Amino acid sequence: MYENSVGHNSTLILGITPDDNGLVPVKDANRMKEFGDEVKRIYASPIAETSGTGKKLMLKLETGEVINHVVLQEDIRFGERIRAFVLEGKVNGKWKEIYTGSSIGHKHIIVLEDMEVDGLRLMIKESKGEPVI
Repeated sequence: MYENSVGHNSTLILGITPDDNGLVPVKDANRMKEFGDEVKRIYASPIAETSGTGKKLMLKLETGEVINHVVLQEDIRFGERIRAFVLEGKVNGKWKEIYTGSSIGHKHIIVLEDMEVDGLRLMIKESKGEPVI
């Protein structure tokens, strides 16, 4: 649910309402805490990060790094500029297309099957202005 909403440049509405006393029921509060803990477990410790501008961004990784999620984010202070992109992984010394998308915005989470890569390359195919990642 998180990856299909927040992970696709949207918001996640949990639909939790306060009780007659203005408090969130304990069961709901506990469940939201579990949910937040799981999001932190998955996303709080990235194996690598990079940022930059332009139509191509590269991220070198340790040889044979196993990945299963990629989180892309535009610096939306400058607007949502990216209209089409390709994510490539360096597999066995060769670049391989692993994902295509049409927008990034605040956050775009790509969920992959475990794959071993030596690097990642983001290729911006279409944008309105210079992309800022």
